[in-house]
Amino acid sequence: MWQHRQLGIPPAPAPQRPPFGQLSALLLLDRLVRLRPQPWSLLDVGCGSGELLRLALRFFPGTAMAGVDPAPWLLEQAAVNAQHARLLRGMHSALPLPSASAEIVTCRQHDPAERWVVDLEEARRVLTSDGLLGMAGRATPSPGELVAYGFAIADTQFVPATDSDPGFSVVIARWVGYSPTSVL
Repeated sequence: MWQHRQLGIPPAPAPQRPPFGQLSALLLLDRLVRLRPQPWSLLDVGCGSGELLRLALRFFPGTAMAGVDPAPWLLEQAAVNAQHARLLRGMHSALPLPSASAEIVTCRQHDPAERWVVDLEEARRVLTSDGLLGMAGRATPSPGELVAYGFAIADTQFVPATDSDPGFSVVIARWVGYSPTSVL
């Protein structure tokens, strides 16, 4: 940057990063595809308007996808944005899917004041053995919480804050089936 000042050329403006929803979905999917290049199923908990499901099609073509959200009006938007996905109305604490029915479960938290979007026990229930839980948010569950539910952290990425957007974390956890409470 010092060369620019010496030459009288203003430095290039910092590139604008995409909004949180899009950026968090892209980073989450990028991390997941590195660990599981071709899963047979993906479930997005709190799918909202279907943005992550729409983007997931680029990363995981041929993967069966489903989204769960409690808001009917958001599921209507998701039906337009993610026509390839099965959309279900339901709560994060009682997912309307059978046990061991998803190889990947994703969720994103937009507001740190909100309760986390996925119930870790429910995520564990619907995941297959060795399944992946992908989370992105401004306040993701702690490593201790994940371990308590039988997850091991497989990958993480921190996205620093900017002047206009707070930072957030991407965490990928693998279901390993071990729970410290089961040993006691």
